[in-house]
Amino acid sequence: MERISNPFAPGAGAPPPEMAGREGIVEDGIVNIERNKRGLHEKPLLISGLRGVGKTVLLHTFRVYAEDHDYGATFVEASEKGGFLRSLAQELYPSVYAVRAW
Repeated sequence: MERISNPFAPGAGAPPPEMAGREGIVEDGIVNIERNKRGLHEKPLLISGLRGVGKTVLLHTFRVYAEDHDYGATFVEASEKGGFLRSLAQELYPSVYAVRAW
Protein backbone atom coordinates (compact mmCIF):
# COMPACT_ATOMS: atom_id res chain seq x y z
CA MET A 1 0.00 0.00 0.00
CA GLU A 2 1.23 3.49 -0.77
CA ARG A 3 2.15 5.58 2.25
CA ILE A 4 -0.11 8.40 1.03
CA SER A 5 -3.27 6.27 1.05
CA ASN A 6 -2.40 4.21 4.16
CA PRO A 7 -5.06 4.95 6.83
CA PHE A 8 -2.63 4.21 9.68
CA ALA A 9 -1.61 7.58 11.04
CA PRO A 10 0.12 7.29 14.41
CA GLY A 11 -0.14 10.37 16.53
CA ALA A 12 -0.42 11.48 20.13
CA GLY A 13 -4.13 10.96 20.79
CA ALA A 14 -5.24 12.07 17.34
CA PRO A 15 -8.35 10.12 16.35
CA PRO A 16 -7.81 7.95 13.30
CA PRO A 17 -10.14 8.10 10.32
CA GLU A 18 -11.36 4.60 11.23
CA MET A 19 -11.34 2.68 14.52
CA ALA A 20 -10.87 -0.56 12.61
CA GLY A 21 -10.74 -3.70 14.70
CA ARG A 22 -11.50 -1.89 17.95
CA GLU A 23 -15.18 -2.75 18.25
CA GLY A 24 -14.55 -5.43 20.89
CA ILE A 25 -12.49 -3.27 23.22
CA VAL A 26 -14.87 -0.32 22.77
CA GLU A 27 -17.78 -2.59 23.70
CA ASP A 28 -15.85 -3.87 26.74
CA GLY A 29 -15.26 -0.30 27.88
CA ILE A 30 -18.92 0.63 27.46
CA VAL A 31 -20.01 -2.48 29.38
CA ASN A 32 -17.61 -1.50 32.20
CA ILE A 33 -19.07 2.01 32.34
CA GLU A 34 -22.69 0.83 32.28
CA ARG A 35 -22.15 -1.88 34.91
CA ASN A 36 -20.30 0.56 37.14
CA LYS A 37 -23.19 3.03 36.85
CA ARG A 38 -25.45 0.28 38.16
CA GLY A 39 -23.14 -0.54 41.06
CA LEU A 40 -22.02 -3.80 39.46
CA HIS A 41 -18.44 -4.89 39.07
CA GLU A 42 -16.67 -5.84 35.88
CA LYS A 43 -13.12 -6.91 35.14
CA PRO A 44 -10.89 -3.84 34.75
CA LEU A 45 -9.50 -3.09 31.32
CA LEU A 46 -5.78 -2.88 30.80
CA ILE A 47 -4.88 -1.04 27.64
CA SER A 48 -1.27 -1.33 26.59
CA GLY A 49 0.67 -1.12 23.39
CA LEU A 50 3.35 0.65 21.47
CA ARG A 51 3.32 4.38 20.99
CA GLY A 52 0.86 5.52 18.34
CA VAL A 53 -1.41 2.47 18.23
CA GLY A 54 -4.51 4.15 19.69
CA LYS A 55 -4.44 3.72 23.48
CA THR A 56 -5.21 7.38 24.17
CA VAL A 57 -7.87 7.45 21.46
CA LEU A 58 -9.62 4.51 23.16
CA LEU A 59 -9.49 6.24 26.54
CA HIS A 60 -10.94 9.41 25.04
CA THR A 61 -13.67 7.33 23.40
CA PHE A 62 -14.61 5.90 26.81
CA ARG A 63 -14.52 9.36 28.42
CA VAL A 64 -16.78 10.87 25.77
CA TYR A 65 -19.22 7.95 26.07
CA ALA A 66 -19.31 8.30 29.86
CA GLU A 67 -19.89 12.06 29.71
CA ASP A 68 -22.58 11.67 27.04
CA HIS A 69 -24.38 9.23 29.34
CA ASP A 70 -24.28 11.43 32.47
CA TYR A 71 -21.38 9.66 34.11
CA GLY A 72 -18.41 11.62 35.38
CA ALA A 73 -15.10 11.05 33.69
CA THR A 74 -11.77 12.79 33.56
CA PHE A 75 -8.48 12.32 31.81
CA VAL A 76 -5.20 12.56 33.68
CA GLU A 77 -1.95 11.63 32.04
CA ALA A 78 0.88 10.23 34.13
CA SER A 79 4.33 11.46 33.30
CA GLU A 80 7.79 10.26 34.14
CA LYS A 81 8.28 13.47 36.11
CA GLY A 82 5.66 12.37 38.62
CA GLY A 83 3.01 14.57 40.10
CA PHE A 84 0.21 12.19 39.14
CA LEU A 85 -1.69 12.66 42.39
CA ARG A 86 -1.48 16.44 42.09
CA SER A 87 -2.74 16.29 38.50
CA LEU A 88 -5.55 13.95 39.53
CA ALA A 89 -6.58 16.23 42.40
CA GLN A 90 -6.60 19.28 40.12
CA GLU A 91 -8.82 17.47 37.62
CA LEU A 92 -11.23 16.11 40.24
CA TYR A 93 -11.54 19.19 42.47
CA PRO A 94 -14.15 21.06 40.36
CA SER A 95 -16.36 17.96 40.15
CA VAL A 96 -16.08 17.13 43.84
CA TYR A 97 -16.73 20.76 44.78
CA ALA A 98 -19.82 20.88 42.53
CA VAL A 99 -21.25 17.70 44.10
CA ARG A 100 -20.48 18.97 47.58
CA ALA A 101 -22.29 22.26 46.87
CA TRP A 102 -25.25 20.38 45.43
